[in-house]
Amino acid sequence: MNLKIGSKISWVSAAGKLTGEITNIVLDLNAAGQTIPWIDIRVTGKNGIRMCASDEYLKQMKVMLVDTNMIERTNIMTGKKFMEPINTPVFMSPASESYWSM
Repeated sequence: MNLKIGSKISWVSAAGKLTGEITNIVLDLNAAGQTIPWIDIRVTGKNGIRMCASDEYLKQMKVMLVDTNMIERTNIMTGKKFMEPINTPVFMSPASESYWSM
């Protein structure tokens, strides 16, 4: 994953699904004394967050880059979440009743 300052990301934690913007990337020590990458994240309405940026941890937290041109919706027939372009017409979206009534 290509993380950089200014990237918007989302992840799953005990607090639910969160979204934020990377403000800093640093190399620092972990509890075992190993040097690893850390990312500082700004989350609206919360204090800053520092997250371990090792591949294993990012996969565990289900970290994903957020495309600001996409939006998460729910398919009304299956109940599954999916991403679609933000400007998708209502009648072309599986999240709408009109899509399934045609």
